[in-house]
Amino acid sequence: MGHEFDRARVAEEIKIGDKEGAVSVILIGSFARGEALWIDRNGRKQCLSDVEAMAVLEEEKFLDRTWRRDFEKALKRALPAGIFSEASAEAASAGVVDTSVGFTTKLHLRRLKPHIFTLELKKFGKIICGDPSVLDLIPDYAPADLSRLDALVLLCNRIVEQLKAYAVIKRSPSVQQYLIDKGYVQVVNSLLSFEKTYCALYPEKQAAFEALTSLKGSPLSGLGLNIPAYNNAFAHIVQRDFPDIGPDKALEQWKVLRDEFGKALCHEVAEILKYDRLNIKEAVDCLVTIPNLMDCAKGWVKVFTRNQAGILRPGEIARSIWRTSPQFWIYRQAARLYFSEALPLLDDRMNVIEQWQRIVK
Repeated sequence: MGHEFDRARVAEEIKIGDKEGAVSVILIGSFARGEALWIDRNGRKQCLSDVEAMAVLEEEKFLDRTWRRDFEKALKRALPAGIFSEASAEAASAGVVDTSVGFTTKLHLRRLKPHIFTLELKKFGKIICGDPSVLDLIPDYAPADLSRLDALVLLCNRIVEQLKAYAVIKRSPSVQQYLIDKGYVQVVNSLLSFEKTYCALYPEKQAAFEALTSLKGSPLSGLGLNIPAYNNAFAHIVQRDFPDIGPDKALEQWKVLRDEFGKALCHEVAEILKYDRLNIKEAVDCLVTIPNLMDCAKGWVKVFTRNQAGILRPGEIARSIWRTSPQFWIYRQAARLYFSEALPLLDDRMNVIEQWQRIVK
C-alpha cells in the first residue's frame, strides 16, 4: 500500500550538521508507517497523504535561532523529493504534495504523555538524519494507557473537519471517495482509542474494530454501527480505489457518515459522564459539562494571553467562562451545526471553523 520514502536523499539536501542545536529530523505520519496513499490520475500519480516531519532540537533556546525559519523552508522543499527515489522533478509531476514540519526538544520528547501521536511516533518514527537514538527518549506507552478524554477530543476535532468536508462537497462538481472514507477511519481511531485497543496500521485497525463490534457483550457491539460502510471504506483504502463522486451522492454519503459520528459521540460522552445512554441532542448539550474546573481555567487563560478572545463575542465569553472551557464550548457549537436537521449555513459554519482553527487547533 505504501510508498518507500527516500530518507537519504532528504538528508543530503538539508545538511543538519550545519545547524547549531539541531539533533535529528524524524519522518512521521503515513509515510513513516509505510501507508501513504496514492491514486493514478490520467497516468500520473497523485499523493493523498501529507509528508510530515519533526525536527528535534537540543534545547528550547535553539527554537529562537535565526536559521530555524530557513531550515523549516528547506525541509518543506526537500521532503517532497523524498517521495521518489528518482529525480525530484518526478515528485513535482505528481502535483502538489502537502508538507508539514514541527519543532520539538529532547526534553519535550521525554515528557510526552500517552496519546495516539506518542505511540505512533515511538513505534513508527523514522530518523531522516541526525542522532538515531533520539526516539529512545520517548516514554514507552501502550494502548491501555490512552485517555478516554483524548479519544473524545479526537472525535470532536474530526467533527469540525466534517464541516469543512461539507464545504468541499458543496462547492465542487465532484469529490474523491477518499473524502468520505477517511471519516470512517477517523471514527474507528476514536473508538479504538476510547476502548484502549488502538492500532496504527490499517489492516490491524480494521481487525481490532471487527473484533470489538462482533464480540458479544462488547461496548461497541450494541451501538448499531453501519459495519458494511466501514468495511467499504477500509477496502477502498487498502486497494487505493477512490473514484470521483458527484455532489449529490457525496452529500448522501456524508449524511450516512454523520450518523456514525453521532453514535460514537453518544457512546463516548455517556461513558465519560457515566450515563446509561444519551441521544444525540443530549450528548451534544453535555459536551460543555465534561472539562473540570482546572481545564476550564487553563483554557481561558490561554485564550486571553494569546489575544484570541476577540474571535468570540463578549456574550459568548460571559455565558461560557464559568461553565466550560473554550475548547469544549467550540466543540458544542460545531456539533450543533453538524448534527442539526438543517444543513449548516455558510456563515455559521465558517465562524465555528475559524474559532476552532484560532483557539483549538
